Amino acid sequence: MTRHASLAEQLSALKAYVFRAEQTVDVDTNWSPIASCPAQAEDLAGMHAERRVSIRPTWQEIVRQVETGDVEYGWHTDDHGKKHKVVVRIGKLKFSDGTQTERCMMAGIDGDPVTGLIRMPVGAMLGTKEEQERTLGGNGASSGESNAWFSNVFGVEPRAYVAGGKKRRGRIYSRDEAASMLADAIANTPIMPPVTRCPDGMAMGTQRIADNFIGMKKSPKGNGGSIAWQDLSDKIAERETFIEAERLMTSKDKAILAAASSARNMSDIGAAAGLSRSYSIKKGGGRRALLAANDNLMAAIKKASA
Repeated sequence: MTRHASLAEQLSALKAYVFRAEQTVDVDTNWSPIASCPAQAEDLAGMHAERRVSIRPTWQEIVRQVETGDVEYGWHTDDHGKKHKVVVRIGKLKFSDGTQTERCMMAGIDGDPVTGLIRMPVGAMLGTKEEQERTLGGNGASSGESNAWFSNVFGVEPRAYVAGGKKRRGRIYSRDEAASMLADAIANTPIMPPVTRCPDGMAMGTQRIADNFIGMKKSPKGNGGSIAWQDLSDKIAERETFIEAERLMTSKDKAILAAASSARNMSDIGAAAGLSRSYSIKKGGGRRALLAANDNLMAAIKKASA
């Protein structure tokens, strides 16, 4: 273990003091589906997010192939050696004659799920798929509804989104050149056209105005809103503990802790303790003063938490 790593481990109280919570926010709600609440845990047991199930081919495709597709027959030999005529294809739909296999999940020797092959029974449809798609529920407001809401909030008329065309590339004029060209155009125009003043509007660089106001959008990953009240309560209690610990400490220890949060080297910490630069670095005075202040802080925290 290096010398610096050892010192960092000894300053656990100092690190907690430096990164303490200086302020908290108001509590918005105290509802939370935590497992520690028996009633809520019982209500949430077995619940999951419902998702749309995709089954292919769809029943509409099956009906269409049966009505329009041609039929192909094959032969199946049973366990007694007798052959039977079976349907193996209807249009694009294929069926098993008893010899085909498909991959599936099955229980292994130890009971764990493994990937294997299963023989498809006679007449089973081949190549079918069943998988989960998107989560069921609302998709949020459409772009038209969202844009109308923002236009109403800012008091402007809603406008339709117009996609940008092909960008024309040409010479780039400097500010002085552009001003000179504008002055020449005004001098050569005897009658100036009327000035059209457009009403106030919103930037429509995207289809949804909400993309220009990220702070007014809900987070899609559950990171928005206020922090949980349990965490907020812990932060409040922690802050009160540090306030009481500071009250129990001496002014010298407070000065050392304050200097430690922004010190560049041990001489800055030694200066806060009233030590010379040489003694703080070469004689280890700054290190000893820092460890002593850390120990006093730990004792004050324990006393304030009692």
